[in-house]
Amino acid sequence: MKPRLISCYFTEGERWPKLARVLEHTAQQHCQGWDIQVSRLQMPTKPSIADCFAANNLVLTHWCQAVHDAPVGTPMLLVDADMAILRPLDDVWDQDFDIAYTVRETRARYPLNAGVVFVRAGWRARAFFRHWLQVDDGFLADPQSHLIWKRRWGGINQAALGCVLDHQPADHPDVRLLRLPCAEWNCEDYSWSAFEPQVTRILHVKSDLRRAVFSGPKQASRGPYATLAKLWLDLEQQACAGETVTT
Repeated sequence: MKPRLISCYFTEGERWPKLARVLEHTAQQHCQGWDIQVSRLQMPTKPSIADCFAANNLVLTHWCQAVHDAPVGTPMLLVDADMAILRPLDDVWDQDFDIAYTVRETRARYPLNAGVVFVRAGWRARAFFRHWLQVDDGFLADPQSHLIWKRRWGGINQAALGCVLDHQPADHPDVRLLRLPCAEWNCEDYSWSAFEPQVTRILHVKSDLRRAVFSGPKQASRGPYATLAKLWLDLEQQACAGETVTT
């Protein structure tokens, strides 16, 4: 069954369309034969911290619907739009799981990053995602309840995932979970220093690295993330030359 890559981004501003273009371009290079779906969403309101949580909730809603709609057994990658695929990902389907998520090293402030989730569609995955979204909706409606989980897990979607994982044996006893190392499958801020071209499959362009790539080539070449910034800028140039267009 053909794997699906599901991602979405917001129309406001210039950065997200650029990030999404690189994701789509690199996915087409390294995920050949996959069904690649990168969608544009409308931001609910003007940007603020609360609206950032609302936007994250919209992304999770989009993912949940995709899992619900997929035929049983469909291999799926649900991924944030600020990613670049650097190497093929098909090896992951050799492993036995319903849900695979990425974990950070023990020294990291938060134990996981929820920007990359691999799924095998089916009743177990659907139930897990419904629960994840239900908790996320609750945090959005009651920010105080999010604060309790934020201390350990971070942002609203991560905190909701952490809450579900903490209760997983009781609420989802049959779901097969797999932990994947961020350094290979979701190279984000705590993994950038360990970046290895022959290891890292997905680069997460967030936080300081995102600021670096949009600060201009000269500034980006001088910062602590110069190597990764140049890598992304080169990929963006290739993506623009290839006329990759998101829909």
